[in-house]
Amino acid sequence: MLTPGSQESLTGGLTFFGLFAHGVSKLDKEGKTKEMFGPLFAALKKHGLTEEFIDKLPPIETSKDEEKTLKAMRPALAPIKDRSAFVADMIEAMEKAMPGDGLSEEFNNARMRDLEVTGGKARATRVSGPQGKEKKDDISFEKVGGGWRLVYKVPIPPPPGEKAKEK
Repeated sequence: MLTPGSQESLTGGLTFFGLFAHGVSKLDKEGKTKEMFGPLFAALKKHGLTEEFIDKLPPIETSKDEEKTLKAMRPALAPIKDRSAFVADMIEAMEKAMPGDGLSEEFNNARMRDLEVTGGKARATRVSGPQGKEKKDDISFEKVGGGWRLVYKVPIPPPPGEKAKEK
């Protein structure tokens, strides 16, 4: 399970991707983008992000400050009633739209190493991918109620004209 802030971050990131795909599909006169992202658009619609709703949204300005970006995203997130179901539906739709892109590989078959617990926070290294091509990432957890939850930050594109941060 994710921390509440991580849930909003992941929902915002997936919504941003959906809005971006929607915008790109509008520019594609042949309709190939709309066809490719059909599963994604169906998931958006299922959660209240219809084409009509999306078309009425004001432009979303990204910021270096994740909280400012999420605040700008909130009107787009308003129709989404069940964030967990939305995340699951969007990941499934993205796997269908872009098979083999490795989206689920980030989570499936991942292993955790070097766990360090300090009070109500913990850090570890997540290792995913096949041996020899392993990907390693730092991950964090927070104690929420009686259990531990994953802290997950979604990379949100930088403001226009700025480069994304390198890890």
